[in-house]
Amino acid sequence: MLSNKKVNLIISLLVAIVLWGYVVGEINPEISKTFRDLPINYLNEGQLAEKGMAVASISNEKVNITVKGERSRIHKMDNGDVVPSVDLSDAAKGDNEYKIGVKVPDNVTVENRSISKVVVKIETLISEKRDVRVSYSGAFNEGNEGITLSNDTETVQISGAKSNVEKVKYVRAQINSEKLGNTAASFKVELLPVDSAGKVVEHISLDVNTAEISAVLGKTKDVELEVPVTGQDSGVKEKSVSAPKSITIKGLASTVDGISKITAESIDVSGITETTNVDIIPILPEGVEISDKSKKLKATVNVIELESKSFSYENDEIKIVGTENGHIGKVTGKVGVTVSGKKKQLNAISKGDIELTVDLSGLGTGTHSVEVKASLRKEHSSLILDPTYVTVEIE
Repeated sequence: MLSNKKVNLIISLLVAIVLWGYVVGEINPEISKTFRDLPINYLNEGQLAEKGMAVASISNEKVNITVKGERSRIHKMDNGDVVPSVDLSDAAKGDNEYKIGVKVPDNVTVENRSISKVVVKIETLISEKRDVRVSYSGAFNEGNEGITLSNDTETVQISGAKSNVEKVKYVRAQINSEKLGNTAASFKVELLPVDSAGKVVEHISLDVNTAEISAVLGKTKDVELEVPVTGQDSGVKEKSVSAPKSITIKGLASTVDGISKITAESIDVSGITETTNVDIIPILPEGVEISDKSKKLKATVNVIELESKSFSYENDEIKIVGTENGHIGKVTGKVGVTVSGKKKQLNAISKGDIELTVDLSGLGTGTHSVEVKASLRKEHSSLILDPTYVTVEIE
């Protein structure tokens, strides 16, 4: 009895396998399959360029497509067999709504789309030049960084919608740090338009898409940084500059080993009216670059509004020196003095702290215009005389 049950079970299993094989192999039922994140192809962008227009943005770049067909056909398909597209030949400036078309193999139908339409924004096409900047991805060992020896593409012409072109800060050529060694090597590097944050700007075309760059593993070194400052004497405002005392440079060991100091371009603060940060631009010897550790160096210009205090000096309060041969000098008129400084400094200054003098050395009898000199030994920011010359009668 038990043996019969086993036989029946085996027979049932064999019948099921045969039926399954018949269904799969002979009947070939229809099935559905979804292809995800398919890039939408935008046709006839070249016609847009001929009309002076370009794509600025697209509401969706990718779409999911579900197709239906015989099992054997569907199993043979991959992402390349499903092509969603939009024809831009009739696009105009502004927002354009388009239905997404889908191309699939024969005897396969589109069952569903995750989205059926896209909005394409069109703007005026412009072209501009951008610098190519070489950077290195990945980590370096302490004391090492990549050194760019040569680059055959210093600038690139970028083209695209006006708003997108304006976003592009530079064109990036990035080399994997792991590929660098102590011997110079040449790399063919992809060029990418990026914004100020280093993010790739979409819908931008380049007149050159790759650059040939020679690079080598270099040495970094910390050296003294000198930042000259001009224009600090600006009257009613006190200005001071805070800047880094050192900078990290990089280059071949034979080059950087002999460098102990880098001087930056002078910072002119005469036109600065409030506290702000300004770029430091180091003057680098040939073969030397700024290390990634010292990129975007800034100096802080501190501006303090000064107060002023004024005094008036009569002619007999102006000291006369340098009279010769018994001559006597007499000053005509009076002189105003304006002292600028911090409130605490001005509070400590009185009229008697300022000495005004005229030097008559070498002058003979008669009327002379003589420069007035002022002396103030207490701390202050500036001292202005009005007038700076007085008339002196020598008898």
